[in-house]
Amino acid sequence: MLRRRSLLALLTSQIGLVACGGATPEPTTPKPGGSPEPAGGASTLPPPTPDAHERAVAATGARIRGLLHVSRVRSHPLAPELIALAEAQTKVLEGTGITPLDDVDRVFFAAKSARDPEAVMAVLEHHVEPERLKQAMQTMVDRSGEEGQWLDEEPYPAAVVVVEERRSLVAAVTPTLLVITAPQLREQTRTLMASPGLPEPQGAEAVYAFVSEPRKTLGHPKGTPPIPETLAFAEATITFQDNGDADLHVEGQSADTAQARADADEINEAIMDATSTKMGSVRVQVIQPIVFEAEGNMLKGDRHVSLAEMQTAVGLAKMAGK
Repeated sequence: MLRRRSLLALLTSQIGLVACGGATPEPTTPKPGGSPEPAGGASTLPPPTPDAHERAVAATGARIRGLLHVSRVRSHPLAPELIALAEAQTKVLEGTGITPLDDVDRVFFAAKSARDPEAVMAVLEHHVEPERLKQAMQTMVDRSGEEGQWLDEEPYPAAVVVVEERRSLVAAVTPTLLVITAPQLREQTRTLMASPGLPEPQGAEAVYAFVSEPRKTLGHPKGTPPIPETLAFAEATITFQDNGDADLHVEGQSADTAQARADADEINEAIMDATSTKMGSVRVQVIQPIVFEAEGNMLKGDRHVSLAEMQTAVGLAKMAGK
C-alpha cells in the first residue's frame, strides 16, 4: 500500500493547508436526433474529456486530491527533489528502469483522509512503451517474493506487488495510465480503463491540491500549524517561474465574512509561530510566511517564493514526511 507521505508534503510544510475532491459528473450520452456521422465514418463528437482524476476520486471516496504536472517541473533546478516528494506515489517504480522525472507526465493522488492508508489511489500518466512497462511490472513482481503475483483475469496488465512490506495493486489500465492503489480497490480500479487520461492544467500551475473540511480530513499533520475547524475546503497551486522561483496561491472557504476574518487571524498567528524560532528573548523568522486576508467568506493568501527559499521548503518537507 501507499505511504501517507506524498507530493502534498511540499504544500503542508509551508502553509498547513492542502487540497481535494469534487463530485464525479454523470457520464454524458449522445442525444437522439443529433447530426449523423459525415461520409467516411469520421465523428463530429468532441474528443472525450479526461476524467481519470474524477474516477479515482469516486473509487476511493477521496476528500484529498493533488495533481502534479511533471512536464512543468522537469526543467526546474530542484526537479529531482520535487519529484522525490511524490515518493509515496512512485515508490514501486524504483529499480524498474522507469523514472518519474523522465517517463511520467502527470501524477494524480486521491485519498479519503490522512488517516486511512487503504482508501488511497495514485494515477500516473506516462509515455512508456507497453513492453517496457510490462517488463518493469515483472521486475516489481519478481522482487516481491512469494507475495508478488500477476492478476491474469484482469482485462489489462495488473499485479499485486510488495514494497517495504506494503502490498499494492499496480494496474496498467490503459496504454498511458498506471494505477497504484490498495488490492482492496481492485474492482474500483477497473472503472479507470475507460478514461482518456488526466486533465491538462487549467492555468500555469505545476501543482494543484484541494481538501474538503481540512481540519477533519487532515487532522494536524506533523510540522504544520493547526487548521481552523470552520474551513469548508482549502485549495492551493504552485506555479514555477523560469528562474526557479515559485508563486504559491492558497484559498479556503469559511462559514461567513466575520468567521473568515477570525480564521485569517488564527491561521496567520499559527503560521508565524510555525515558521519562526525563539532565540533568547527574540523571535527570529526562519521562513517568510504566507499571509492570509479575508475576502467575503473566503481566505486568500499569495506568496512569491525564491529558489533559495524553495530549497529550504523542500528540506523541511522531507523532514515533515519522515
